[in-house]
Amino acid sequence: MPRFTDDITVSVDMMFQMLRNMGFNLHYHEVRFEAEMGDPGADQVSFMNFIPWAIRVRESQRDQVRNQHGFGKEEVQSFREDFQAYARGNAIRPLDLRRLLTEKFPMLADKSAMKDNRAKLSEVLADKGPVKLLEFLALARICHDIIELDKLKKERDTIQTTGFSAAEVDEFRGLFMEQATSSGLPGSFRNRIVFSELKALLKNVIPLGDNNVQELKKHIRIVRKHAGEDSVNFTEFLHLMRSMLDSNFAGIAELSNKKRAEDQKDLS
Repeated sequence: MPRFTDDITVSVDMMFQMLRNMGFNLHYHEVRFEAEMGDPGADQVSFMNFIPWAIRVRESQRDQVRNQHGFGKEEVQSFREDFQAYARGNAIRPLDLRRLLTEKFPMLADKSAMKDNRAKLSEVLADKGPVKLLEFLALARICHDIIELDKLKKERDTIQTTGFSAAEVDEFRGLFMEQATSSGLPGSFRNRIVFSELKALLKNVIPLGDNNVQELKKHIRIVRKHAGEDSVNFTEFLHLMRSMLDSNFAGIAELSNKKRAEDQKDLS
């Protein structure tokens, strides 16, 4: 087994990449500053010095995320900018607070989709006076969790209805999230993909000429639960895939069966 000693070094650039790969949300100048603490102008960092610093960074960022109610740097910055746009001084009035929360979490404004959860939000905001940034982040976490629990319940019901296996759902989720996180807030706040994104997702799998595009729109209008643009959330996306497979839309069922047979062959 190899032994790591103090004479093993990595460049500052490599250390920065290692930390980013480990999930640390750092800027390059922060890594450069740490590297030069003991040796100004240093281009290399010893492995044995890197380990304790990485541990300190992990603990510091863990505390920071906890103090920020589970949100990362980019999310907090986005919330801070919107908070400042609505705030008077260093606080937001109750009416503006409700307006901002429903703007940041539009699912809570959907009267048909989240009636019970909107009632929960009203309870949370009842008798609220002006709130400052940290209390706003706490309320944003409550809204986020309300939506996530609602999504989880709907996903469970959808998985049971569509009959997809856990592996199939994971694969569909990966495809969906590649598009759903391409814009908007980081993470799970962007919960829909629009028609152009759906076409980009499917065009590598099935032919999408003019006729198929029109048929695809018909499938979307059957499964979606809201009026307006041709977009779907993840549960609607699962229903869409089931509808397309059942009707063998553009030969997708045949391609799916072929892929399943190839996967089983690889496992045997």
